[in-house]
Amino acid sequence: MSDQRPLSVDDLNFIDEISNLISESGLPRSVGKVLGFLLVCQPEHQSSEAIQSQLHLSAGSASTATTLLRRIQLITAVTFPGDRKMYYRLDPECWNRLLQLRIQQSERGKVLAQKGMHIHPGNARIASMAELYDKSIEVMKQIHL
Repeated sequence: MSDQRPLSVDDLNFIDEISNLISESGLPRSVGKVLGFLLVCQPEHQSSEAIQSQLHLSAGSASTATTLLRRIQLITAVTFPGDRKMYYRLDPECWNRLLQLRIQQSERGKVLAQKGMHIHPGNARIASMAELYDKSIEVMKQIHL
């Protein structure tokens, strides 16, 4: 079902840079590789086998990456009539979902900072933390994708 366009050197470099960016947040590089691949691949849907072969990933790494990306709703699985394979593609709402996850994480940080300020009134370090979360939440909520 998938007539793959071969990846160019530029594609591979881009995928590697996405992988590095994602791994900086503590996720496995394979998650970033799969995300980067699904940003540039043609067609936009790819099978597990294609993901493995194009990215030189083991079946386990590819499965772990697609499972995680599906769980956080950045990618979706699609099927086609007459084809038993499952294909993966970026979810059309993935960037909005990612933004919402960041907002939720910042809101939890803000609550913790407020708790810390209650326990340690006048602590400039905790106040600075609270200010950062307040400002980041405000900015992120203004973004509409």
